[in-house]
Amino acid sequence: MKRLSLSIFALMVAGFVTQATAQEMPKPSEEHKIVMADVGMWKVKGKLFMGENASEFEGKESVTNVGGFWTVSQYSATMFGQPFRGSATMGYDPKAKKFVGTWVDSMQPHPTKMVGTYDKASKTMTFKTTGVGMDGKPAAGKIVIKYTDDTRSFTMWGPDPAGGDKMVKGMEMTYTRMKKGSSKK
Repeated sequence: MKRLSLSIFALMVAGFVTQATAQEMPKPSEEHKIVMADVGMWKVKGKLFMGENASEFEGKESVTNVGGFWTVSQYSATMFGQPFRGSATMGYDPKAKKFVGTWVDSMQPHPTKMVGTYDKASKTMTFKTTGVGMDGKPAAGKIVIKYTDDTRSFTMWGPDPAGGDKMVKGMEMTYTRMKKGSSKK
């Protein structure tokens, strides 16, 4: 069985290499370069809003480059007195002409999907998010990331727990770059 799996993998790789040599490989676009600005190590200070109360926390994030097209982040913090871990992917989909991403973390069993746009003038990325709410039902949200040199501000809105269509601020974070990462593939 193991030999069969390796043979199938080898055939897949050979097919990819043959196809890649017959066609020119895609190159990262200007939009992909925007995503690559996140590559590196970051320290994070944030506030989690729950009704009238806010809980402060600190964390760190490591963002790596995947082929010049995607980033993968590993985030860690202590929230509610326990370890919290999360991971995001982010990139640009040239067919859809949208920035796209995913988020998963250690406090929820469902992924969050992100689709967004970038405003060059204000250096602001705005994502619409879809995931699953605390009630187990589909939930929409919004994330706004403002880039300023070696810092970025992150604000997240989600459904109002009281119900209705209104969104409420759930979290705000400030990221400060500790170390710049490589933009090389």
